[in-house]
Amino acid sequence: MSQLPIWMQYLTASSTPIIALMVAMIAFAQWRTAHQRMILDLFQRRMDLIDLVSRAASTILIEGALRNENVDGFLRAMRGDKFLFGPKVTTYLSETYKRLCHLHACEMAMDRAQGEERKQLSEKYLAIRNELLRFHETFHTLVAPYVRMNQKLRWVDRYL
Repeated sequence: MSQLPIWMQYLTASSTPIIALMVAMIAFAQWRTAHQRMILDLFQRRMDLIDLVSRAASTILIEGALRNENVDGFLRAMRGDKFLFGPKVTTYLSETYKRLCHLHACEMAMDRAQGEERKQLSEKYLAIRNELLRFHETFHTLVAPYVRMNQKLRWVDRYL
């Protein structure tokens, strides 16, 4: 039989579960911190890509004339889109890239065209350009759900 008082025996027996519970709480808090860090990193990568694509599109729209480096800059900027965004955003960026290529082809063809053919190319050019002018509005609407910071565990946030 043990020589310790009964209260000391109870304290010794209950200390192991108490310590285990404290370790579990610390592990959960570390998981929560790592999870929030991952969400923040993903948010930052998405915002970087949004910024690159928007800047490339703005350069193209502001300069008016397309240059190969501008179109290549847009293509490089959208390189990681399929890993960070859903299929709607990826499809929209691909369609925008195709429009840029068509716009570039129209510009090149208009230089050589004359008469009615030039007029048709000019109308096609303006139609594509008008579609591209809505790029920022449409693009930001599509990516908005991906950059919201609403991944909170509300019941946990009250206690931690």
